[in-house]
Amino acid sequence: MRQSGSLAAPTTTPSGTVVIDLETADAARQYDHPDPAGFVRLAGYSTPDGPRATTDPKIVIDQLLSSQWVVGSNLIHFDLPVLGRIDPRVDVLELTRQNRVLDTMVTESVLMPIMNDKRPQAVGRAMKHFKLDAACARYGIPGKTNDLKAMAKEAGGFDQIKIADLEPYLIGDVAATEGLKEVLTRMLMKAPASLRSYTFREHRVHAIAAQMGIEGFAVDQELLPARHEEAKARKQELSQRLIDKYGIPTVKADGKPAKSPAATKEGKEAILAALNSLGVDTEDIPKTEKKSVSFGGDAMDEVIRLYAEHANAVEIGLLCDTVGDVAGVRTVYKTAMDHLHADGRVHPQVATFQASGRWSVGKPGLTVFGKRGIGADGFPRVREREVFVASDDDHVLFTIDLSQVDARSVAVLSQDHDYMDIFGLDEDGNPRDSHAEVALRVWGDKSQRERAKPISHGWNYNMGLNKLTEVAGSRAVAEQFHNAMVASFPRLIAWKQEMVDLAESGAWMDNGFGRLMRPDPDRAFTQGPALAGQGLARDLMMKCLLNIDDLDPRVIKMLRAQIHDEAIFEFPRRDAEELKRLVVSCFNYEWAPPHIPNARPIQLMADAGKFGRSWAECY
Repeated sequence: MRQSGSLAAPTTTPSGTVVIDLETADAARQYDHPDPAGFVRLAGYSTPDGPRATTDPKIVIDQLLSSQWVVGSNLIHFDLPVLGRIDPRVDVLELTRQNRVLDTMVTESVLMPIMNDKRPQAVGRAMKHFKLDAACARYGIPGKTNDLKAMAKEAGGFDQIKIADLEPYLIGDVAATEGLKEVLTRMLMKAPASLRSYTFREHRVHAIAAQMGIEGFAVDQELLPARHEEAKARKQELSQRLIDKYGIPTVKADGKPAKSPAATKEGKEAILAALNSLGVDTEDIPKTEKKSVSFGGDAMDEVIRLYAEHANAVEIGLLCDTVGDVAGVRTVYKTAMDHLHADGRVHPQVATFQASGRWSVGKPGLTVFGKRGIGADGFPRVREREVFVASDDDHVLFTIDLSQVDARSVAVLSQDHDYMDIFGLDEDGNPRDSHAEVALRVWGDKSQRERAKPISHGWNYNMGLNKLTEVAGSRAVAEQFHNAMVASFPRLIAWKQEMVDLAESGAWMDNGFGRLMRPDPDRAFTQGPALAGQGLARDLMMKCLLNIDDLDPRVIKMLRAQIHDEAIFEFPRRDAEELKRLVVSCFNYEWAPPHIPNARPIQLMADAGKFGRSWAECY
C-alpha cells in the first residue's frame, strides 16, 4: 500500500493545499464505534506526486493541520468531524473561522445554487445534486471508479470491504476531488468579491451545523421508551377508528395482513382520498423513484411536518402515522429511539443545500416534535419535547426565538415603512405586537390578533385564495384580510409583484446577504416573495449564530438544535444567566439590505424562553 512516512508537527504558518477523503465503517456508527481511529478504514490525501492512501488517519490529520487549505467533498459534515474525534486539533469551527476549508459541496451550492423546490423530497435531491460524482459529471471531470454501496453489499458491510479493493476507489475519489477543486477555484476567483465573501461565511454556517451534530442532544432514556409504549397503545386504538372511517384496507386481496395500506390499488386510492379530504395537496406528498406517490414512513413524516400548523394537523398526523406503519404504529418517540446513540444522545444531521439555505434537521427530524396544539395521542404536542433534556443536573436548556423573522424580512426587503412600523416600538418604548397591529387594520380590533396571526404568513408569501380560505376559515374572511392589507400597505403589494416579475424572468435573486437563489419561473407567483423572505430570514438567523461565535466561540458549541426561528442551547447552570444575556444580545440587532440605496433598517428582536431541565420546560 502506498503510504507516506511520519510528517513533522504542524507549522505555525501552514502553507499549501491538501485534498482529503476518508473511507470508514458504516457511517451510522460514527458516534458509536468504540475506536474513533479504527472507524477510519482508509484515508486518502493529495501529494505533488499524486494521491496516496494510508490506514493511519493521523498521517492525514498532520497533513491537513500543516496545510493552508484543506479541500474535500462533504468535508465539513463528515470527514472533519470524524477526524476531530481522533484529534481535537481538528476543530471544524476553528478551521472555517480561519477560512482554511474548501468544501466542494458548500462552494458549488453557493456559486451554482439549485433551483428552488419546496417538495419534501427536495432535501435529499439537493444533497445528491452536489455530491462528488454528480458534480464531476457536470464539469466533465472523471468521477468515482466504483459503487461503494454495491461493494459493501457484496462484502457484507462497509467494514468488510477488502483494503486492496477499497484503495483504488479512494484514490479515484481524491483525484476526482482535485479536479473539481480546480474548476470551483477558478469559478470562485472570477466571482464578485461579495459572493466570495459569502462563500466563506457559508462554510462557517455549515461548520456550526456540523458542530451541533457533533455535540448531540441528550435524551431521557427512561422517559423515552415509556412514552413510546404509552403513545403506541393510544395510537393503536385511534388508528382503528381512522381505518374504519376512511375504509383503508389493512389486508391484501388474499386476506393476509398488508405490510402497508398502500399495498393494494384500493388502498392507495383510499389513502389519497382521505388525505385530500383533510386538505393535503397531493403535490406535497413525496414521490418514489418511479414518480408515484410514496406512502412510506419517511414520506408520511414529511407530510406531518409540512402540515404541522394546518387546522387538521392532528388528524393528518394520525392518518399519516397509520399509513406509515399500521403493524408497528409509528410515533415521534420511535423517531428518537431509532437514532439514539450509545452515548445517550441523538446526533442530528443538518442539510443546508436547498435554494433558500434553510436548515433541514434529520436523524432524527426534530421538527416533528411539537410545540403548539394537541398531538395525535391527545396530549399537548409540546409534551413530545420532554424527552430531550440537559446532560445532567448541573446544566439547563434555554430556548430563544428570532421574533417574527419571516415577516420582518418581508418588511425590510419591501421597504414599506408603514408595514415596518408595526414591528417597531410603541409610544412607551415597548415592542409593538405586529399581529395585533394587523388585526387593527383588518377588523379594527387588536384583540383579534390570534385570528390574524395564521393568515399573515401565508398572505405575505402569496398563498392562493383557496389555501388562504382554509387558514382563515372562510372565503369572506380571506378576502376581507387581503383587501385590508392591500389598502394599508401599497408598497408591500408592489414589492410582492416585483418579486413575482423577477422570478418569472428566470433571473437569480439575492437574499440581501449576497446569497444567490434560483426561483422556479413556473411557480413565480408564490416563489418570488417566499424565496426572498425565507432566504433572508435564514441568513438573519445565521447572523445571530455567527454573532455568538464571534463574541465567544465556546458558546456556539452549546447549541443543541436550531429549527426555523428557534435555537436551543445547553448552559452550565452556574453560568446560565450570564450566557442568556450574551445570546439575547446576539439576537438583537438592526439590519438593512445593502443592495437597496438608503434602505431603512429593521430591528431584529429575541423572544427568550425559560431555563428548563427538558426542552418542553423552556416554554
